[in-house]
Amino acid sequence: MKRILVKRILAFVLAVTCMFSVCSCGGNTDKDVAGASSSSGTKIDKSDKNDQTTEESQSEENNVKEVEYKTFDDFTGTERIAAYDIYLDTPVCAMESDYCGFVSHNSQDYAIIVTSSKESNPDLSVENDFADVMNTSFHSCVNNFNHLKCEDYTPETIDTVTLPCGAEAIKFEGIQPADMYGTPKECYVYGYSFVFNDVLLIVSYIIFDDSAVDEATKTEVTDCIDRMVQTVRTTRD
Repeated sequence: MKRILVKRILAFVLAVTCMFSVCSCGGNTDKDVAGASSSSGTKIDKSDKNDQTTEESQSEENNVKEVEYKTFDDFTGTERIAAYDIYLDTPVCAMESDYCGFVSHNSQDYAIIVTSSKESNPDLSVENDFADVMNTSFHSCVNNFNHLKCEDYTPETIDTVTLPCGAEAIKFEGIQPADMYGTPKECYVYGYSFVFNDVLLIVSYIIFDDSAVDEATKTEVTDCIDRMVQTVRTTRD
């Protein structure tokens, strides 16, 4: 009888032990599955984030627009020299302005440069101050636009004219010596210099790559400069 009782007790203890063992394993399995699900969820979220970043990057690239260059025949723009409230008509094309002038261009091979003395002064004259403005303000505009380092140089005067604004101007042209990252360059320049409202102005263009500019283009831009100096004034209209 005692043996039967002992056997029943041992069977009961064994059954209880097995039950706890199974419950314990089941709990760990659920935890592991939950952990795996959580880990899997994190990976999915990261993937979604990467996909979204890629889409945003592609969207930004698609929104980048190249400069739409127009021909110099579209001579309907008006630009202002901010420092002095001096205006002149220009071709409608890309503009890069600073306080004392601006660069107008429809190519990386050449550009119209309009610049001025750093201050107004009734004693300014083309005879005494043209070379200084050419070798400071003009060269600074060129360098900012094209990274071309110009040497000190004064172009040759080829004519003198009286402009509609009343200013006496010199017309100049020449070959500007320069350096592009250690490579010597010779750049054709053409333009006018004159004093207007006590400010010395240079209205000109420079060719950065002579091999890329044919005679027809050169004639067109020269004509543009000739037209621009006819429109110098103190009001936008």
